[in-house]
Amino acid sequence: MLGFLPSPAGYDARTEQFSQELRLSSKSASIAGIATTWTAGLYYANQRRRFLDDEYIPGLRATFQQIYGYGIYSNASVVGPSYYTATAAYPAESFANDLIYFGHIYPKQQQIAPFGELGFEITPALKGAIGLRYVSARSSELVDSGGFYSYGLPATYSVNQKFSATTPKFSLEYAINPSSNLYATIAKGFRLGGPTGPVPAFQPNGPPPATPGTCGDFVSADRRVPYLLSNRTDRRLRPLEPAIRTISLLASPVRQTHTSPTRCGATSSAARADI
Repeated sequence: MLGFLPSPAGYDARTEQFSQELRLSSKSASIAGIATTWTAGLYYANQRRRFLDDEYIPGLRATFQQIYGYGIYSNASVVGPSYYTATAAYPAESFANDLIYFGHIYPKQQQIAPFGELGFEITPALKGAIGLRYVSARSSELVDSGGFYSYGLPATYSVNQKFSATTPKFSLEYAINPSSNLYATIAKGFRLGGPTGPVPAFQPNGPPPATPGTCGDFVSADRRVPYLLSNRTDRRLRPLEPAIRTISLLASPVRQTHTSPTRCGATSSAARADI
């Protein structure tokens, strides 16, 4: 029943950006008998974004209480206080207001890039150009998250990262006739990246590992958690293996992807589960 409760998600994304490019170009002038032009400029951009993701399962706590006779965050619940040790950085997830996840992300990015290009006429039909561009950028991201699906991440964290690159460009243009040209360009490209968040820190009292038995038995201490996995042909759990397999569990009251050092044959798609 819990697995079939509707789960609406509210998503709000906003972007504010300012960018400006200043460019100064010369008239053609003869240097060593070669017609030459130059261009110099500066590019600046400032971008601010906001992503608000709030997800709920209306009726989750009431339905859980009705089915099991105790609250979803009580000591008797497998996802209650014993799920992991709460700290200031990793606070307890109480499923307040039937919230299962929220993630509020505030990225910022600033960049400045001076550039220049020198063009020259080798012959009336053959022209060349040499260009150079330098970019310096800074990206930052403030993240505020919570709810069961944020398990393993700090409640609040910020990351900052700097980028820089020098990108040259060389090009040739040959006029075959008044209506046809040939072009050749060699250039180095660069794409700005973004800040990298922390690696999820799974607490020692987190999701219990699977133990040898059948796929219908998922044992944690004195709690027996039956579950069903779809498209299974081999229903035996195998003990520890060198590879780490991912078993996707769709379990009531929660849905979670759990990495376990065991595997249960065939695919890792998930069906209904009851705790």
